[in-house]
Amino acid sequence: MIWSGEPVARARPVRTPEGVFVLDDHELVRTGLRGLLRSAGIDVAGSSGSAREAARRIPALMPALAVLDDQLPDGTGAEVCRAVLAVDPRIRCVIITDEHDEAALIGAVMSGAWGCLSKQDDGIETVRLVRRVLGGQTAYSPSFRAMLLEPPQAPFLEQEVPGLAPQELKVLLLIGRGLAGREIAATTGLAEKTIKNMTSVLLHKLGVSNRTQAALLVTRELDRSAEVHRRLRPGQPEGSTEAVTMVLLDCVDETDGPLSEGSESAGLAQRLGRALDDARTVPHTSISQHASGGPQT
Repeated sequence: MIWSGEPVARARPVRTPEGVFVLDDHELVRTGLRGLLRSAGIDVAGSSGSAREAARRIPALMPALAVLDDQLPDGTGAEVCRAVLAVDPRIRCVIITDEHDEAALIGAVMSGAWGCLSKQDDGIETVRLVRRVLGGQTAYSPSFRAMLLEPPQAPFLEQEVPGLAPQELKVLLLIGRGLAGREIAATTGLAEKTIKNMTSVLLHKLGVSNRTQAALLVTRELDRSAEVHRRLRPGQPEGSTEAVTMVLLDCVDETDGPLSEGSESAGLAQRLGRALDDARTVPHTSISQHASGGPQT
């Protein structure tokens, strides 16, 4: 049964000085983190492989910091973080994850965590970040900032065209480049007659009457996809998607002070929430909408 994320314990009035609680469902990871922290002179208050158990034990033990795995069989680190803070907001939490993407960062920020660590960082970096949080500062793995600043990704048209076979998609992209049937046949290794038949099927699926309309549709979709997937460049915030990235970049800047109501970091969480709401309401048109007779731009 999956844990609902509700608080399950009340804090006791005794705090473990500088203690760190480790939550991870992989025993080798738990053992490694405990050993790493102890070798650095950091007290380990306890550990668990279950989100539900951790939500009960962390408030009871009252450690200074809880390092929470992002994904567990019975819950998430963000859910545990919210449950712990609902019982005792003095306990600091950080999320640790294998995933270097916006979703991991958004989950950490919106749950009230003090940072987001990476399982791919070395021991020295992990200890440095843990010490930052114990010292009252936020802590994010440098890999997340590098991810946010990486070059734009190429448009991923495959995600926007459900129902097309890989070979059909390849032919569609070549049509979008303006290639003739014979050129497409030479490029794909298929017979020219096969390309002609496939083109007729594609035109029908896309709801267009000729190759020119199909090529224009592909070009428009590639432009839209590039806009949606484009990463922020410093000093060039554009559009709602970039607004989310801009706030995330501000979040991963290491700051001092607790993530309390009215603090700068709490304000960042509110800004991120607004940016996410805006991004979800951005209207766009995709090839799949054309194929299903949806709105066109």
